[in-house]
Amino acid sequence: MVKKKKVILKTGKAIKRITTVSVKQKKSMPNAKPKMNIFFLIALVAVLVGLTFFEITYMSKQSTMKDKKPDFVRMWDHHPYTNIDMLKVYGEFIYGIDDDKGMVIKFDRLTGKIIHILDLKVPIATCIESPDGNLLVLDKSNEIKKFDNKYQLVGKVVLPVGLKPIWMENDSENNLFVVDGHTMTVHKFDTALNEMLTFGGKGLANGKFNVLLKIFVGPNDDIYCLSGADDNSRKKVSIFGKDGKFKKEWTIRNIKEFSRWDSLAIAADGYIYINSNSTNNIYVFTNNGRLVSKFKSCNDNSCKNDECVLTFPACITGGMNGELYVYTHQIVTIKNIQY
Repeated sequence: MVKKKKVILKTGKAIKRITTVSVKQKKSMPNAKPKMNIFFLIALVAVLVGLTFFEITYMSKQSTMKDKKPDFVRMWDHHPYTNIDMLKVYGEFIYGIDDDKGMVIKFDRLTGKIIHILDLKVPIATCIESPDGNLLVLDKSNEIKKFDNKYQLVGKVVLPVGLKPIWMENDSENNLFVVDGHTMTVHKFDTALNEMLTFGGKGLANGKFNVLLKIFVGPNDDIYCLSGADDNSRKKVSIFGKDGKFKKEWTIRNIKEFSRWDSLAIAADGYIYINSNSTNNIYVFTNNGRLVSKFKSCNDNSCKNDECVLTFPACITGGMNGELYVYTHQIVTIKNIQY
């Protein structure tokens, strides 16, 4: 019994000793906590300062981008041809198109001098210039007329029966893209006018159109489609690859009023310029549909006496060569905005 007591006593001392050590350890712990809290607070403050700096920088950049205007380059009169409602630029020439009268006016891009007036005397949809200098005119009777560089008619192509052509573009390989206003589809033809593929169609899903209006060729030969609603209350931009595969689309939310004169000019850096005849502005969007800025006049340092106010812009074209061409009371050339 006595031995057991000793063991118990020794064990008790051991417990007491361990407990004492444990208490000492506990007493030493509070000295580390304040240091940890200080490091945590310093890190938190650093993160908050970094986020604040980033937000200020971002907002400042956005504000700067929003206020940017293009530099003025030149301006010339379009003479008596006041019914031009679309422009096309090819190399050193600009084509003005009066679709109702069936006239195509070819201007020198730099001087505004009229090079030639092609009068078909029938309503036309649009025209394009091929790399060899020939002019292809799409009329509203389902026919493409081909003129050589001396403006002589050298060929006609009747499009497939049932097609209601309302617009036409060509890519860097001179393939033709024709919009069918009946089925809301885009038909791609090779240089011999053999049909290669069809994409789009009527509907509300991605890659479908309620009312397909116009198409434009952008970087990498992507096809930008401008479509709208039946009542013209809203429009969207849909982007397809040259193989007809759907890529993306977005609704134009920042323009409240639309008209039949709205067009796209796509720059090589991907920015998209949209003229709005109704709101008297030109809007600039990113390739993903975010509004970057809008303007109705040029940079104050690049023109004098408000001579380049872009009043009621009826059309905008260009962009790929670093310049934009706007049809207003004159034809105004401005530089792409560098963001």
